[in-house]
Amino acid sequence: MNRMFAHVLVVLMLLFAVSAYAQVVFRPTDIPSTPGTITEYYSESDAVVDLGGSGSNRFWDFTDGSTATIQTREILERGTAPFSFLFPSANSVSYGPAPFGLNDDNTWRYDEITESGWTTLGTTLDVDVFGVNIPVPIPIELSLMELPLEYGDSWGMDFSRDMTIPVSIIPIDIPIFEEIRIEVTVGGDNTCDGWGTIAVPGGELEALRVFTQIGAHVDAFGIFYIFGFPIEIPLGSIYELNAILSYSWYSPGYGEVAFAMSNPGEPDQDFTQAALIRRINLNETPEIITISATPSVEPIEIPAEGGEFGWDLSLTSAFESALHCDLWSTATFPGGDEYFIESVSVRIPANGMIDLAGLEQSVPAFVPPGVSSFNVHVGLYPNLIWAQDSFSFTKVATSTNGLLVGGWNSSEGMEKIYDALLAGDSSDAVVASEYILGSAYPNPFNPETSLTLALPQTARADVIVYNAMGRQVAVLNQGILPAGQHNLVFNGSNLSSGVYFVTAQIAGQTSQVQKIVLMK
Repeated sequence: MNRMFAHVLVVLMLLFAVSAYAQVVFRPTDIPSTPGTITEYYSESDAVVDLGGSGSNRFWDFTDGSTATIQTREILERGTAPFSFLFPSANSVSYGPAPFGLNDDNTWRYDEITESGWTTLGTTLDVDVFGVNIPVPIPIELSLMELPLEYGDSWGMDFSRDMTIPVSIIPIDIPIFEEIRIEVTVGGDNTCDGWGTIAVPGGELEALRVFTQIGAHVDAFGIFYIFGFPIEIPLGSIYELNAILSYSWYSPGYGEVAFAMSNPGEPDQDFTQAALIRRINLNETPEIITISATPSVEPIEIPAEGGEFGWDLSLTSAFESALHCDLWSTATFPGGDEYFIESVSVRIPANGMIDLAGLEQSVPAFVPPGVSSFNVHVGLYPNLIWAQDSFSFTKVATSTNGLLVGGWNSSEGMEKIYDALLAGDSSDAVVASEYILGSAYPNPFNPETSLTLALPQTARADVIVYNAMGRQVAVLNQGILPAGQHNLVFNGSNLSSGVYFVTAQIAGQTSQVQKIVLMK
């Protein structure tokens, strides 16, 4: 009996040891903090969520969901981020999704990581000043977690602060005001309520789950002086987070790998409708722009005197706004030389496609014998290629006599594409009904990105790029432009990675600002 009891005791001790070993521990070294590290997330709003429950050895499944919206977080060198001097103890600076869903857009974030805790000292939020969104630093000092983090840990985060900053440190000109005052109040509690495995696009990871109840309120005020006396004008609430429940999943080596936030006032901790869901993507990013070029008949054999082949084109964009770009074709010969054929400017509708069949391509007699490829590219000719596709054709021999095909453009190819788009009223000749600075694509980019400026009438348009410190780095246009769509290209090959602002002042009064990210 004693021997049996001893065996049972040993088994129980082994089970306890295995259980203790299996629990996940998140340490300071598990937080991504190396400059240049880029993490990609899928983000979606107003979506159904399965939170998976709390407790030990849980399994949470975040593999399914929308992949339409992609956010990235990049760890930056401190000197490349604006406002770093306001947070001198921050040893990790990044640009990406805001903590606790404080902002739908990407923000700068200033973190302090120590052996005992991970604290977000500040972030940036956009303040609407006379219709222009201005990034303003917000001191929040949120305790993301105590370290090392283990199942069962709990901690609070109560914070209140009043901060006044001079407008001279903001990288965009602000009219009238000399200072911006920010009032911040944050209150909440956190509990690490589960450990286990989380499935995300591309794989499964060990993770800890943190449950958070939080409320936050941020107000902004503009200040100017008359005879030395301050005049303060409320700019309104720039952020309000009312009775929010959220869950964050943290995995060693990856940091936050999933996040789900409730709607305001949600009473159920196991809510099934989320205001925001974000999950890490371990796969390669799906193409936002896709192109397919397929031959009408295979195999393609071109006689010695030259000939032609038929082909079909399908071009699809998952981008949220219309794209003005170039479509061009080339041929790569057996020796590796590439020969330009022709190009045409096209406009791809927002979340739309161009689908054309029965295109024709001539192949001249001078093409060398052997297997060549016909290549179709979309982007900004000639250096920026967003997507491309190709197929092969065979030239039987080189001809020097007989009735020869003299050039590549003897049949309808790109010209037919242009005619079809023009007939469908999709050309660049369409005139806008208002001033619009279209979203940059691609964004993030390296080293070039393009923006479309739409003008309903002839006007002066000054489009200038500034770095995060407010210094001018490029002029995309300065002067009069006619009505219509104008494609502007920004090349950052001589600039360092980081965040830049494209500002458009149109007709001397209409101002638009857009954030773009250069990632090398």
